Amino acid sequence: MYHVRLTTALLADAASQCDGKLNVLGGGWDIIYAPGFPVAYPSLAVVVVIEGEPTELDGSTFKIRMVDEGGDPVGVSAEGRHSIGDPSMRTPGLPTSASVALTFPGVTFTQPGRYRFMVSVNDSELGSIGFTVRAQP
Repeated sequence: MYHVRLTTALLADAASQCDGKLNVLGGGWDIIYAPGFPVAYPSLAVVVVIEGEPTELDGSTFKIRMVDEGGDPVGVSAEGRHSIGDPSMRTPGLPTSASVALTFPGVTFTQPGRYRFMVSVNDSELGSIGFTVRAQP
């Protein structure tokens, strides 16, 4: 049996998904410079691709949540279910992928620091995306 794994994870200014394809705008960064605190970042997107056997992915529950450097939740999260279509149309034993693109408008940071988006499937943590928020130099 193939195990579910996180193959791609990145931050972007905006992202969407259509027909299994990801559309990413301003992606691949890991730092936000703020003129002061609190600061509202206009648009923050999380893009992930998860790979696994079709029977493992179809109907699985994903969760994405942001935490601070102490691991405490900061109020930005999303949850949903993967649907890969008819699993019988996939080849058993071969992996398939499921993409998720979530955009969070107006995320407020009250202080500088290190933050992470934790990614889990069926309550099993697969990985995280880290980034730093700091005062503008």
